[in-house]
Amino acid sequence: TSTSTSTSFESTTSTTSTSSTSSTSSTSSTRTTSTTTSTSSTSSTTSPPTTTTIDPFNTIPFANPSFEVDALTPLPGFILAASGWTVQGRAGTFRPALQSFPTIDPLPLPAEGDQALFIHDGNRVFQTVPSYTVEPDQNCTVRFALGNRLDFRFPGLVNVSLRAGDVVLDTISFSRTSATTPPVSGTFLEMEFTYSTFDVNTDAIDQALSIEFNVPEESFNSQAVFDNVYGFCTDIIRTTPAPVSVTIFNPSFERDDLNNSAVPWVPRARGWTVSGNAGTFRPSSDVVESPPDADQVAYVRGTSSLKQTFNGALLVSGGVYTASVSVNRRDDRDFVDSAVLELVAVPSNTVLSSVEIESNDLRSRGRWTVFEVEYSAPVNTSLEGEEVCLVLRAVGPSNSQVLFDAVGATAQFVDVNNVTTPELITTTTTTVVTSPGETTTPAPRFVFSNP
Repeated sequence: TSTSTSTSFESTTSTTSTSSTSSTSSTSSTRTTSTTTSTSSTSSTTSPPTTTTIDPFNTIPFANPSFEVDALTPLPGFILAASGWTVQGRAGTFRPALQSFPTIDPLPLPAEGDQALFIHDGNRVFQTVPSYTVEPDQNCTVRFALGNRLDFRFPGLVNVSLRAGDVVLDTISFSRTSATTPPVSGTFLEMEFTYSTFDVNTDAIDQALSIEFNVPEESFNSQAVFDNVYGFCTDIIRTTPAPVSVTIFNPSFERDDLNNSAVPWVPRARGWTVSGNAGTFRPSSDVVESPPDADQVAYVRGTSSLKQTFNGALLVSGGVYTASVSVNRRDDRDFVDSAVLELVAVPSNTVLSSVEIESNDLRSRGRWTVFEVEYSAPVNTSLEGEEVCLVLRAVGPSNSQVLFDAVGATAQFVDVNNVTTPELITTTTTTVVTSPGETTTPAPRFVFSNP
C-alpha cells in the first residue's frame, strides 16, 4: 500500500462549561488532510535500512575563507600573499575597484566581503585545512565562489581539486570551450564539491583535507578570482532503523546574518539551492508577526523556489518521510497565488507528495501557520535508493511573495517483511451458549490483518 498524505494544522484553545456550572479548558485542532492511496497485492521481503542521519552538521574550518584577513587600502590593491593559504606564483589577495566588478563593497554575491583571491594563468594557490582531518561516516559539501573580472580575460581552463592526503575526493575543471558556461564578466558563480566517507573513500579517513585552485599557463594574460570558501559535514550514524529527525541545514535561515546589513534581505540562503528570486529576509514587526524561530525567515517570490536534500535519508520500501514548515504572508506585499511544499525524489525528479497553500489557508493576517507534507513509500518502490528533496516554491506573479521559517523533517524506516495487501475481514456471526437454556448472538466483529 502506498499512501501520500499532506496535512496542515493549527491549534486553538476554547473554554466550555458543563451543566454542573464547572468550567473546563480543552484544545481543539483544525486539520486539513489530502490523501492519495494506491494498492497492490504483491508479497516481498526486504531488509530494513541500517543508517540514518541524526547529528547536526560540522563546519569545515577553512582559514581566511573570504580573504579579508590581509586588509588592503587604498583600492584597487593587491599583494602576492593570502594569510592561511600557500601562494605559488603571481597570485594573492585582491581588493577590486569598480573597473573590475560592478559592486565592490561588498563584492557581488555569492562572493563575501570586499576582497578575494586572484590567480594569473600558470599559478596555483592551496590550503591544508588547519587542525582538521577527514572523519568516517560523513557526507560533506564544500562550496566556493568563482569570479570573472570586467577588466581581465577569464582563463581558458581553471582546475580546482579537493584532496585528503593523496586521495582525490572531487575535482572541478572549468573551460571556456566546455558545455559549462563560465561566470559572466563582472559576476561570481557558486561552485560545489561533495564527497562521502560512508563505506567509500576509506583511504581518506584521518587524512588532512586540502583544496587547490590551479590556473594552467596560457599564451596570453588571464586571471580567475575566487572567494567565500566554506564547507560542512553531516554525520551518518549506523543504527537500528527508527523514526529520526532529518538534519536540515540552516532550518530557520539564520546563517546569513543580516543584523548589521544595510538592507534586510539577500538573494541566498546557505544550505539551500535558490532558483529565481528567493533568499533570506530579516523582517520588521510592521511587516509580519515575529518569526517562530529566531529573527530571520526565507522569502520566495512567484515562479521561484528553495530546495534542500534530506541528508542521509534515502528512499526505502515502507519508509515514511515528513517535512513541516511555518508559512506566512507579508502585510506590505501581495501573497502568491499558491505556495507549494513538495517532497521530490532525486535524481529522477519524481514528485512524491505535495501540498498547495492559498491565502485563505493561512491564519489571520500576519500570523504563522504550520503545514506538513508527508510521503509513505510503497513496497518494492522503483525509487529505492534515491534521495528525498524538500522544495519550497511559489506560484504567481514575480512581485508576489511568501515567507517560510522553522523547517523540520523526520524519516521513519519501516521493517517490511512478507507484506501483503491489508484486507478487511468480517467474521461469521455465531451463536454462543452462555449457560444452560440461554443463548447470545454477538455482533459481527471486524478483523484486520496484522493489526
